Amino acid sequence: MTWRDYHERTKHSPQSLRRTEYVLDWENMPDPFRHYEGVPVLDLPADPPSPEIPALELLQGASGRTFAADGPAWLSRLLYYSAAISASKIVPSTGYRYALRVNPSSGNLHPTEFHFLTRGLKQWADGLYHYRPSAHMAEQRASGDLASILPAAPILFVLTSIAWREAWKYRDRAYRYCLHDIGHAWQSLALAARAIGCDTFRNRRVSR
Repeated sequence: MTWRDYHERTKHSPQSLRRTEYVLDWENMPDPFRHYEGVPVLDLPADPPSPEIPALELLQGASGRTFAADGPAWLSRLLYYSAAISASKIVPSTGYRYALRVNPSSGNLHPTEFHFLTRGLKQWADGLYHYRPSAHMAEQRASGDLASILPAAPILFVLTSIAWREAWKYRDRAYRYCLHDIGHAWQSLALAARAIGCDTFRNRRVSR
């Protein structure tokens, strides 16, 4: 199937919206948070200071200068303002509590996961990590110098999608929302980086 075939088969129309009878299976709801069992978990400093630059100035292209003294504080600030939990709400009828995050997501399902490679950060071991937003921590997936796959930068983010989180609600349209969501996540990350005075660049690779 080509991308155009997929687009035509999954786009909304007045007819498709009228005939859908899909009901969410709440017993089969996917976990909104990924955790890796049995890996080292590193604390990130809690309650990092807010960037000093106003949001509107940031959106208009200005950059902040809120520098951090070391790797843990720097990572905490960057991830807290791009991917962390921002609030929680309770469904009155059921008492179910759910989390809201900094970066927007369709249906609040958040299929995007933040992984990152580090090199040369002060007081932070080189390696591969996964961000755990439910506890504002970093899970270490691998350690050591991974410079051969890093660009000339101290940190490289790799954003991935868990398609089932979207498919549970949006079914065959899930891929659309995964792409939409990962764009929001990347932009939140880029803006948070600029707010603390860091440069970012995107390196997109397409497999054939």
